[in-house]
Amino acid sequence: MNFKGHAIGAGIASLTYTGLVYRYEGIHTLDNPNYFVVAGLTAFFALFPDLDTKSTPQKWFFRSLFILNAAMIYCGMFEVCAYISTVCMIPLMDKHRGITHSFLLSLLLPLLIICSVEKLIFGVDIQVKSLIMSYTWYYLGCVIGWWTHLVLNSSLIKK
Repeated sequence: MNFKGHAIGAGIASLTYTGLVYRYEGIHTLDNPNYFVVAGLTAFFALFPDLDTKSTPQKWFFRSLFILNAAMIYCGMFEVCAYISTVCMIPLMDKHRGITHSFLLSLLLPLLIICSVEKLIFGVDIQVKSLIMSYTWYYLGCVIGWWTHLVLNSSLIKK
C-alpha cells in the first residue's frame, strides 16, 4: 500500500482509538494533552513501519529527529538522545517489510520505549504495576497503530 493509504489508515485508527479512550476515560475536554499524545502515538506507529524505505516521510522523520536530537544535546539529555536515536535506527537495519513488519516487534518496541521513558526522563525505577496502570492507553495506542499498518499491508493476517 502507498503512503497515502497508510496515512488515511493512520488517521482513521487514531481518531477511532482516541475516541474510545475519550469515551472510556471520561476526558471531557479536548484540550487535555493526553488526548493528543494518544492520538499522535497511534498515528505515528501506524506510519513507523514504512520508515524502512527511502521516501519523503523517511526524510522528514529523520530531519525532525535531527532537530530533536540537537535540542536534547543542547539541554544535556545525552542518554535520552542515545536511546531515541537507537530506536529510530531500527527501520534502517533490515529490508522493506522486514523486522518492522513483524508481530513480535509491534508488541516489544512500544514496551521498551515506555520503560525507557519511565527510567530516563522521569528517573523512576521501573515497576511493572505502575507501568501497566500509567501507560496502558499509550501502549495500546502504539500497538493498535502498528497493527493498523500491518493489516493494511496484510502482514498481520496471513492469507
